[in-house]
Amino acid sequence: MVANETLAAAEPSVTSCVGPAEPAYFYTEVVFTLSGLILVGLCLSGWLIADRCCGDPTSVRSVSTTHPSLIGDHWLAVWGAVLPALGYFYNHREATRVQWTPPLRESFAYPFFVLQQAFLLHMLTESELIHIFRKNLRRVTFRWSFIQMI
Repeated sequence: MVANETLAAAEPSVTSCVGPAEPAYFYTEVVFTLSGLILVGLCLSGWLIADRCCGDPTSVRSVSTTHPSLIGDHWLAVWGAVLPALGYFYNHREATRVQWTPPLRESFAYPFFVLQQAFLLHMLTESELIHIFRKNLRRVTFRWSFIQMI
């Protein structure tokens, strides 16, 4: 329940709502959580690129379900995930300004860009997903081109 508070003013009194929580805390928690997802997206992108380049395209799902000793077979992919994280930590001052000024637009845009990049790389490495994507893209473009004739 929201409490009412009467403000004393020179003119007649004004009734205002006092909220149950600080919206600024919610905002900063969301911004810092998104900032943490940057590292996840960079590691996932590095893993997918390195795993694709080593000649054995596998997804992260297949590695996590296999026997733990088989992780050694993906040493290049592990380095592909570790090196972007090390680079991000080494260049943290130039990579983000979220710790000094959270309300910047880039604090929202960059995490989504990195996660979209990781999703796109995952989609391009999965042959079934790219087949479904191409099929749906053809359906949309054919319908789009003939929609004016209806």
